[in-house]
Amino acid sequence: RGSSFAAADKALPSTIQKDDGFSPRVGILYQPWQWLGVYGNWTTSLGANNGISATGKPFDPQTGEQFEAGIKTALFDERLLATLAYYHITKDNLLTPDLTTADPDDRVAIGQQRSQGIELDVTGQITDHASVIASYAYTDARITKDNRTLNGVVRGYEGNRLTNVPEHAASLWVKYDVNGYEAPEGWSFGVGGVLAGQREGDFENSFQLPGYVRMDAFAAYKLKVGPTRITTQFNIRNLLDKKYYESSSDLNVAPRLQVYPGAPLTAIGSIRVEF
Repeated sequence: RGSSFAAADKALPSTIQKDDGFSPRVGILYQPWQWLGVYGNWTTSLGANNGISATGKPFDPQTGEQFEAGIKTALFDERLLATLAYYHITKDNLLTPDLTTADPDDRVAIGQQRSQGIELDVTGQITDHASVIASYAYTDARITKDNRTLNGVVRGYEGNRLTNVPEHAASLWVKYDVNGYEAPEGWSFGVGGVLAGQREGDFENSFQLPGYVRMDAFAAYKLKVGPTRITTQFNIRNLLDKKYYESSSDLNVAPRLQVYPGAPLTAIGSIRVEF
C-alpha cells in the first residue's frame, strides 16, 4: 500500500511473505453395531493473513487446531439418522481492525480464539409422505488470548465472547411430498423455522444483538418429460415478515454503526432442468 503506485511498488518487497506448514488430519470410526458408530478426528490448518499492520509489515499466518468426537445412529431401518458431536477449535493470529490508529485499513492480530460446543443433527422420513430435518447447536466461542495493547496496557478482551455467534441456535424443517418421497412427479410443501440466540455485537461485548426466530416455507412441483426431470420451486424467506438483526460488522467503522437487519419477507422462484 502507499500514497501512489510508485510508493506501493517500492514497499512491495517488504510485504511479501511466504508461509508454509504441515497440516495433518487423523480420524477414526468404530461401529460396534450396525445402527451405531462412534468417531473422532483431529486436524490442523494453516491460512494466509492478507492484512497489513500499522508498521506496514505482514502478519504471521493463521493457524488452527480442531478436535471432534461423536456418535452416529441409524434407526427404524435407517429411516432416522442422527449425529451428536462435541468439537473444540482454536485459531491463532486472526486479524481485527486496529482501533489505536486513524487508518481504518490497519489490522492487528487479536491472539487466539476458541470455539467449543455440542451439535445435534437429526434427519428422518417419518412416513412415506412426511420428512423432517432438525438441528441444535450449543456454542461457547471466546477470545482466549489477547495480544493487543493500548499505551502499554493489555486491552482485556480475554474471556469475551466472539461477535455474531449465538450460544444457542436451532432449526427445524418439515416437508410433505403429496405423492410420496419416491414419486418421480408431484407436489412438495415445506415449512421451517430458524432460531438464533442473543449474540455479541463487538469484541468489547459492549452491546448485544437480540435473539430471533424466523419462519421460512416453500412449494415445489417436479415432473418428468421423457428422460428430462424438471423441478419448479417457490421459496418464501421470513414468512411472517419479522423484524430482526442478523449481524454486525467492524469494516471501516465501529460495529455499533454497522448492524445489519434481516431481510423482510422475500419470495424467490426457480426452475431446475436435469437431463
